[in-house]
Amino acid sequence: MVGEILGVTKQISDEIKDRIFNDIVLEMAEFFEKLIAALSDFKDQHLRTRNAAQWYHNYSVATINNCRMLADNFTEIATKFQIQRDSYDSPIAKIAEEAAEKGCTFLVEEVMMDLNEVLGQIMTKSEWLESSGTPGGRPIDTIVATVTDYSKDFASLRPEHLFSLIKELERRVTVRYVAAIIQPANGKIKFSASGYENDTERREVSDQLIIEADYLGRYFKELSNTKDFATSPSDVIRSIADLLKSSPDMIELELSSMVGRYSDLTAEHIKSLLTLRGDISSAEIRSSVSSAMNAKRNNDDYPPIFSEITVSTGLFR
Repeated sequence: MVGEILGVTKQISDEIKDRIFNDIVLEMAEFFEKLIAALSDFKDQHLRTRNAAQWYHNYSVATINNCRMLADNFTEIATKFQIQRDSYDSPIAKIAEEAAEKGCTFLVEEVMMDLNEVLGQIMTKSEWLESSGTPGGRPIDTIVATVTDYSKDFASLRPEHLFSLIKELERRVTVRYVAAIIQPANGKIKFSASGYENDTERREVSDQLIIEADYLGRYFKELSNTKDFATSPSDVIRSIADLLKSSPDMIELELSSMVGRYSDLTAEHIKSLLTLRGDISSAEIRSSVSSAMNAKRNNDDYPPIFSEITVSTGLFR
């Protein structure tokens, strides 16, 4: 219908054609705002009572796909009728894509809500560390099983949206995983102050972190069909493990590597990580933090992780 309207107005004048298209853009922008609000309400209803919206995932996936279809259609129309792009401010393709991305975000939020409890078990002794020898019963196994189950419901998404959804899900899982490591909480592992026990405990935990970082990286790369050499958000877990198990004389080197990769790593995060080790004095921590922050640089190759993790260590108080 839009094509027919523009075809008629084009016969009158290009100016009227562009003006009509601009009006259509404004109407579609309002439509997509209402669509996002409706998707949000639909999500809230679904999360309150999981059985209330039986086909929630199917409808959400179809709506996201239709957003992209509308975006493609309007791009073709704008090209076909030679719409002057400076005659309107918000291309429909962009508005539709933003709505699709919002729909994907709602789906990710549901998965993360279901992972909340199991992610809280990371860095606990009985539920996490001592379960490492029980394949299938580890928190990491529950995380993978949950994501796999949801990914089947999302499989009908257009490839580009499915890919971005999986990558965002991987990033958020990593953020929560890292938060479980560096945010103090009751029941979390605390390393002994004595030398031998401290070394043994740190190495045991670090080895487990490396195993799970590699597992998550391989799993999400396979799920998103990403090439093996691509960077993974879960790489940060391995970096933290390397920092935890390194000898004191190697700490500054490990920190230099971390701040070079993760631009959002702050002094408070670094202090929290070093304090977790349990074998470094306050003066040494201050010195290491200062050196690390001086070596900090911007790097866009890694997604934001630490900026979403709040720690309060009173570093400069």
